[in-house]
Amino acid sequence: MKKSLLTLGLTAFAMGASAQTVYFEENFDANGISNWTNIDADGDTKMWEAANVNPSGKAAISRSWQSQVAYDPDNWLISSGIDLTSASGNVFLTFDALNADPNFPDNITVYAATGSTAADLAAGTVIYTGEPTSSGWQTISYDMSAFVGQTVYLGFRHHNSYDNYIVLIDNVTIKQIPSDDIVLTSVTLPDFASGTSAAIEGVVTNNGANTITSFDLSYDDGSGPVTATITANIPYGSTYNFTHPTNFPLSGNGPYALDVCATVTGDVDNTNDCASGVIGEIVNTTFDKYVMVEEKTGTWCQFCPSGSAAMDNVGNVESKFIGIAIHNNDPMAIASYDAQSADLPDFSGYPYAAADRAVGAHAANMQASFNARKNLVAPVSVNITSADLVGNTLTVTVETTSGANFDGSNFNLGVVLVQDNVRGSGSGWNQVNAFSGGGSAVPHTTPEGDQYNWQNLPSQVDVSTVFGGYDHVAEAIANDNWNGVSGSVPAGQINNGDVFSHTFTFNYNHAEWFPGDMHAVAYFVNTTTNEIYNAYETSITGAASVENAVVNNNIKVYPNPTNGISNLAIELDNNSNVSVNITDVLGNVVYTKDASDLATGTNVLPIDLTTQANGMYFVNVTVDGVTSTLKLNMAK
Repeated sequence: MKKSLLTLGLTAFAMGASAQTVYFEENFDANGISNWTNIDADGDTKMWEAANVNPSGKAAISRSWQSQVAYDPDNWLISSGIDLTSASGNVFLTFDALNADPNFPDNITVYAATGSTAADLAAGTVIYTGEPTSSGWQTISYDMSAFVGQTVYLGFRHHNSYDNYIVLIDNVTIKQIPSDDIVLTSVTLPDFASGTSAAIEGVVTNNGANTITSFDLSYDDGSGPVTATITANIPYGSTYNFTHPTNFPLSGNGPYALDVCATVTGDVDNTNDCASGVIGEIVNTTFDKYVMVEEKTGTWCQFCPSGSAAMDNVGNVESKFIGIAIHNNDPMAIASYDAQSADLPDFSGYPYAAADRAVGAHAANMQASFNARKNLVAPVSVNITSADLVGNTLTVTVETTSGANFDGSNFNLGVVLVQDNVRGSGSGWNQVNAFSGGGSAVPHTTPEGDQYNWQNLPSQVDVSTVFGGYDHVAEAIANDNWNGVSGSVPAGQINNGDVFSHTFTFNYNHAEWFPGDMHAVAYFVNTTTNEIYNAYETSITGAASVENAVVNNNIKVYPNPTNGISNLAIELDNNSNVSVNITDVLGNVVYTKDASDLATGTNVLPIDLTTQANGMYFVNVTVDGVTSTLKLNMAK
């Protein structure tokens, strides 16, 4: 429920940057790496290459693992000569670097020298060595003043990185910069606030050669600035996340317009010091806050098992976590949802997850993203009053209660249908698994309590057999629009306590959707920023929904996992006619028990599957014509 107000800060930053002398600039978009010398020093045929990195354009990448093959790279990417013979003043190099996966970070070393060979560079100046971050592009800077008056070469070396994954570099620049220049990069203010005060947060960037050790930070609502001195250590090109030590006092209903400024002594460009923002409406009635986490995944994505594991591991312990897996380029993909979700914040590759479409990171960091959202104030409640299947029509009615006074014109309600235990066979169904036999453990506890570790699973995992299917799979999105349905929230003024609802209708896909495994997820979304303020999830009900139809009968199978011998316990409220059949993941019947009358109370039936292979089986129990299905995992 926060939004970053970037316009003034970024516009001013661009204006300031345009006045600086640029001696070298490379973003790999136009010419790839054709202007660079590419050396495969280890001789494995793997070299630096230019690759599209959605949504950032092209970057230079080098690999230490590809298609289940491990490499021990020593790859050099060497620039052409960079003329600094007429350079003067503060001359700095900056470049962006990124590791593709936090579990498998690669190492790079960056050199500068006046010679152009790998040997010259290896004997030259080390600018950087280490493992770049994987949570987002890391900007690295270096003072090149020692090379002023000469022609210099840069060498990017990927080495000391056996059997990891991919490292990326981009936006390599050498330019003259001012001595002192602070930039207010962004201001973060709450769209909705509660209590008696609100925090003033944001980010500053040092665009000057001198390290910033302190700066003045002020905000002003028109009644005069509130100023504080912030102590920091910000080298050139680095950012600093600030919180003003004095919260802004809240009184009345808002909104509150603020000007926020950051200043340093000797700043040569004051046009990029300030930005304007708004603290939104005051929430008078508080509600439970649910966090909707959307994961970008695909069966082709070899590191996506870490996202699948995180989805279950976080969901198992966080009661207000709602997970949705958005598949890409596999049999479970929904084209519209997949395409629109490319706009999730900081999306740079797979696997990736965003909490409330506001905090995005590698999917392995899902718990941290969830934590960043779980305690925020929710301006509305979201409740699903019904999710009913009748014939071929599924209707989902969402009711929302407002806790604040606000204009509803920029808000919608949306619904996503999600299914667990999605199974299939053939092309595209097996999950590629880079962790197989590797050094990084990826523990995975399913919602049913089954425990796995992806490093102990094969490189191609038949998820339908091992796990009983894919969970949290997005199957449909209302109106094919991730920003919800127009008109679902009243336009104009909404007041504290107002209740409004909307009914969504879906054509039910009986061939692929199974009500007992289906959930409806409803959410309240800002159509301008894409941010989600609250959400809710419930099961689908209907005649075909076994889990709801047999609610009065308790059916269990144990032990589970089994070595082949299990017991089926059926607790009946009344004398009932019961039959049992067990199928494998392909639907083959491997066990049957003909219908018989069982008495009220607990009935225990022995099951012998010792002749069957390891894998997932489905125990189908029919009680008086109503069938319930349980999963049974064979692990002999």
